[in-house]
Amino acid sequence: MKSIRLPAEIDNLRTFVSFVSDCARKHGFGRERVSDVELAVEEAVTNVCLYAYDRERGEVEISCLQGGDSRSLVIEIRDWGKAFDALSAPLPDLTSGLEDRDIGGLGVFLIRKMADEANYFRQAGQNLLRLIFSSSCR
Repeated sequence: MKSIRLPAEIDNLRTFVSFVSDCARKHGFGRERVSDVELAVEEAVTNVCLYAYDRERGEVEISCLQGGDSRSLVIEIRDWGKAFDALSAPLPDLTSGLEDRDIGGLGVFLIRKMADEANYFRQAGQNLLRLIFSSSCR
């Protein structure tokens, strides 16, 4: 297992995305699938940076693990901010015109779309978002 832990700041977003890109490439993921991983992690970490820690400073930790089979990659995104299960949010309305849609919600939609599986856990004061990606494109 490889992991990285940095302050939950937008300035660190590129470092987090590079970390998961390297993990996915080393795991044998092709360019398109690496892009899926990058997009999902970028959306998830951005949410943590913007919303998890009101005024206090906090951290984000990302771990990359081999999945149950050799072709899947598990990415765990952990923070110690306020409890928030983004995956419980309703799917955005993609049928209405842009002017009629609510702002927000597309990031979580993209996470769900890019990952083969997404799960949220709250335990011991921590938020844990577990994303599972297979190496083949969806």
